[in-house]
Amino acid sequence: MSRLGRMLDEIPYAALFVAAIVVGILPLGDPHLMEKTSMLLRGDLRRAIDVFDLFMHSFPLLLILVKAVRDARSGSNR
Repeated sequence: MSRLGRMLDEIPYAALFVAAIVVGILPLGDPHLMEKTSMLLRGDLRRAIDVFDLFMHSFPLLLILVKAVRDARSGSNR
């Protein structure tokens, strides 16, 4: 198991869900995750800052997905 995999195993799901909610709705006036996702679907995601915003605001969701896949493969219910 890789070092990054072990680090991900140590992070509880609750912390990842809180991070996904908080980072996903920021900034409160105009949630970037929704805006950038709609830009991606429209084909308007061209500027580097927009790609970075999409990655940054969706990163906790990606971690949840990777952790869930790792747990499913190992048969663990962390």
